[in-house]
Amino acid sequence: MVNNKHVPPPRGGVPPSRKKKELTGREKLHSLFLDKKEEEIVTPSSPVTNEETASGPSPSLKNEVVTKVPFEQEKKEDEMVSTVSSPATKSILGIDKRKVLIGAICLAGVLLCIILVTTPFGKSLSPKDVVDTYMKCYIDNNHKEGITKCCLDETSAEAAYTQAINQDMLINVTEYEIAKEDLQGDDNAVVDVKCKQNDDMDYVFKFFMVKNKNGDWKIKNSQALFLSPKSAVDFAMKCLVIQDYATYAQFLYVDEDKPEYEQTSEINMAANTTQKMYSENPVTEYEILNVDDQGDGKTVVEVKIKQKDGKESISKMNMVKNRNGEWKIKASDG
Repeated sequence: MVNNKHVPPPRGGVPPSRKKKELTGREKLHSLFLDKKEEEIVTPSSPVTNEETASGPSPSLKNEVVTKVPFEQEKKEDEMVSTVSSPATKSILGIDKRKVLIGAICLAGVLLCIILVTTPFGKSLSPKDVVDTYMKCYIDNNHKEGITKCCLDETSAEAAYTQAINQDMLINVTEYEIAKEDLQGDDNAVVDVKCKQNDDMDYVFKFFMVKNKNGDWKIKNSQALFLSPKSAVDFAMKCLVIQDYATYAQFLYVDEDKPEYEQTSEINMAANTTQKMYSENPVTEYEILNVDDQGDGKTVVEVKIKQKDGKESISKMNMVKNRNGEWKIKASDG
């Protein structure tokens, strides 16, 4: 038999049809949330009279507060849940956001690659660039920075520079121009630099380059080639003053058609002969008096020489060019 007895609505004004409905997990949590809100709403916010205190809330208050407010709140909550769970909202909050993040990462990677390729620290300097850096430091009298940045053996380079300073053998370059870069395989190179001290004293510095363990080009050693008769004689005379006879002999001309070992032997013999000549009465001062260009690659340089005992003499040095374009002392008179 069907019981038609009126079933009063449960507290909170939820219709029986909603109570009998099988709830999902989300709806169960939503129902618990509404129950808690209903408990808070039951307490009237309007002033309570003595009559209401004695007999309880008025029927109109019970109906309006308990039944209407929760349904309005429920409607708003349902709208929020449906909005958040809609496909469009999920796309905006989830999938599109990830795509934007991935795109930003890819763009940052492209920019980093461009920076590494287009900036100096992203690639190794060429032999020519290393020498250019060294020469700039050399002219600016900042040799320590040049040695640190560009030389393979910093200790040896510093010692050689200090020795040149102490012996007054340092060539004071005022201008330079990188003339040639000759790559000799993957790990060796030679860079020629034309240097000028003044109008009639020109040099070529030959820098012999190698790669270090990190694959960076460094200066292993260098050699000065003298492109004017005056510059060659000036440097040769400095060697006599400091009694560096082996280096002085390097400025003497030898027959280039002879085998290399014979040329080396002649240079060594010339060094020993010069040392014996000046061992007891070395050269202490010199002055270049005149440079006479006779054409056909021949020039005579006149030099005034003063020795330890005060003796002075005039020497005329006959200069010729070798096959490398260097001026050499072929013979001297006086």
